[in-house]
Amino acid sequence: MFLGIVSAALLLARLVNRLFERHYSSAFYAILGIVSASTAAIIPTVYSSPAEIGFCGLAALAGFSAAYLIEKKLAR
Repeated sequence: MFLGIVSAALLLARLVNRLFERHYSSAFYAILGIVSASTAAIIPTVYSSPAEIGFCGLAALAGFSAAYLIEKKLAR
C-alpha cells in the first residue's frame, strides 16, 4: 500500500509538472480555482454570536498580518 501511495504521488507530480510546461496559464488558473474554492468552503457562514464574528475577523487579520510580515522579512 505504501508503495502505491508513493508511486501515485510521484506520477501526479510529474503530470502536474508536464501540465505546467505545456499549458502554464490553464494549469495556473486551475490551481488558483481549486485553492479559492477550498478556501471558500472552510470560511464559516453561520455564527452563533457577534463575539464569534469579531473573533473570526481578528483571527483573519492576525493571519494576514503574519503572512505580510513573513513576506516582508523574506524580501530583504
